[in-house]
Amino acid sequence: MNAYQRVRRNFWVLVAAAAVAVGVLSAAAAMAPGPVAGTLTALSASFAVAAVALAGRILVVTSRRGEHRRAGRR
Repeated sequence: MNAYQRVRRNFWVLVAAAAVAVGVLSAAAAMAPGPVAGTLTALSASFAVAAVALAGRILVVTSRRGEHRRAGRR
C-alpha cells in the first residue's frame, strides 16, 4: 500500500468517525439532563470537531498536491 492510499484510507476513517461522533452527540442531546449526558455531549462534540479538522487538513493537502501535479510541478 503506497502513501497516497494510506492517506485516502485515513481520510475516510476520519469521516466515518466524525459521523459516528455526531450520532452519539445527537443521542446525548436527546438524553435527560445530567452528568452522563453532559460528559457524553462534551466528549462526542470534541471528537467530532477533531475528526472533521483532521479530515479537512488531509483534504486540503491532497487537493494542493493535485494542483501541483497538474501544473507539472513537484
